[in-house]
Amino acid sequence: MLTLENLSTDATNSEYIIISGVQIHGALGHTFWWPGSITHFSDGMKTDLSREFEHAASGYDLGKWVHAKATEYAQQASGMSLPAVSSFCPPSPPRHLPSP
Repeated sequence: MLTLENLSTDATNSEYIIISGVQIHGALGHTFWWPGSITHFSDGMKTDLSREFEHAASGYDLGKWVHAKATEYAQQASGMSLPAVSSFCPPSPPRHLPSP
């Protein structure tokens, strides 16, 4: 990140934010981001915005989101016809063998 900070030709007239972290490719096409640092650069000053981000995201409840998504997918799948469980089982042998 220090290299990126020094790329600005005139730091006194520049404003930008560098965000670092880990991108996580989750299930069902959802992507998540685990923050590393969020730094704002303006007029030669450097400000760490990580705490502001943590405060803004503190009301986010991952458990509620996962529950909502699971409910959504279950409702979408409710119209699908699934094979019966018995079709996966081999037929049962006859209970009584015929007498010779």
